[in-house]
Amino acid sequence: NEIGVAKPDKAFFDYVQKLTNYPKPHEVLVIGDTLTSDINGGQSYGFDTCWFDFNQEGVSGKVQPTYVITQLKELKEILL
Repeated sequence: NEIGVAKPDKAFFDYVQKLTNYPKPHEVLVIGDTLTSDINGGQSYGFDTCWFDFNQEGVSGKVQPTYVITQLKELKEILL
């Protein structure tokens, strides 16, 4: 679906909220591989975030994800 905006634009997250029947922020986890669009956008919208740091760069700067994983199998522990 093309919505005309990209992350981290608030309109992107507005669209996803509508599409998913407006879950409460504590029920949402934004998972992404870019700090600037995925993680920053999710945090700006009030969601918890999980950064898939597959290059093992480590977090630096002002964007601080709720969770950081370096392997997808780690996501299972967060979701359970």
